[in-house]
Amino acid sequence: MLSFQTMAKTTDIKKIEFDPYEVLGLQPQCEENEIDRAFKKSALKWHPDKNLTNKDKAEEMFIKIYRAYEFLKDKEARVQYDQQRAAKLKRAQYEEQRRSTDSIRRRKLIEDLEAREAAATDIKRSKMPEYHPSPSRAPRDDKLEELRKQ
Repeated sequence: MLSFQTMAKTTDIKKIEFDPYEVLGLQPQCEENEIDRAFKKSALKWHPDKNLTNKDKAEEMFIKIYRAYEFLKDKEARVQYDQQRAAKLKRAQYEEQRRSTDSIRRRKLIEDLEAREAAATDIKRSKMPEYHPSPSRAPRDDKLEELRKQ
């Protein structure tokens, strides 16, 4: 049987490996009473005594819900988490913007290089004399083809 003492031991407010808002189905700007309501609703849904068919999963979720609740009720931990979450979101947006900017720059650079290569190839071709087989080779080529046929 799962007790609150067991859950209290598993709850370490400084180390949380999941999004407590997501576990309780809340938005980051939620109020205290919304946290309480979401906890009660989720706890009832995932209580191990109510989920006899999948007791292990229910127990795991129940502990996770309890940890999320305890975490969000601690104002200092919540403020720190919200700041870290905002910083991560801002960093992800910056990296996405940078990737899109970089890919535009790279595409332009590639197009410029391809255009230069095409221009250089055209210049080379215009300076090179065209290949014309010499008339002295033509009879020899005919003889080789006759020998191959035989």
